Amino acid sequence: TLLFSVLKTDQILHFVNIWPLESQVFSLKTPQTFHTIFQPLSGLQRPGAPKKALEAIEDELQFSTAVILNVCVTLNEFPLIRYHNPSHPPLGPLAPPPNAAGNGSSSSSATQIAAIAASSLYASSAAVSQTK
Repeated sequence: TLLFSVLKTDQILHFVNIWPLESQVFSLKTPQTFHTIFQPLSGLQRPGAPKKALEAIEDELQFSTAVILNVCVTLNEFPLIRYHNPSHPPLGPLAPPPNAAGNGSSSSSATQIAAIAASSLYASSAAVSQTK
C-alpha cells in the first residue's frame, strides 16, 4: 500500500515512469527489454550487428537502472542488490567451442556481449548501492 499511496498522483507517475501493479509490485512496461538483453544476436549476420546489439543492451540497462533508481529515491528505500559474479570463464553456449579458437566466430562476439552486459549491470548496481 505504500507504493500506491506514494504513486497516486499523475505528476509523480510522469516523472517516475513506473506503473504499480500491486501494493509491492511495479512494472516498467518495457516488454522489449527481455528480448534485447537475452537475445541480442538475433541478427548477427548483418554488418555492424554486434556493435548495435551492445549499444541496445547498454541503452536498456541504463534506462532500467534510471527507473529503479527513481523508484528508490521516491520511496526513500535503500535496497540490497545481489548479483552473480562468477570467477570462472563463461560456461555453456557462451563459451567458444574448442575448435573455434581465433577464427572470429559469432560465439566470441556472444562472449564479448555477455561480458560487457555483465560489467554494465555491475556498474549500474554499484551506482544504485552508492546512493545509500
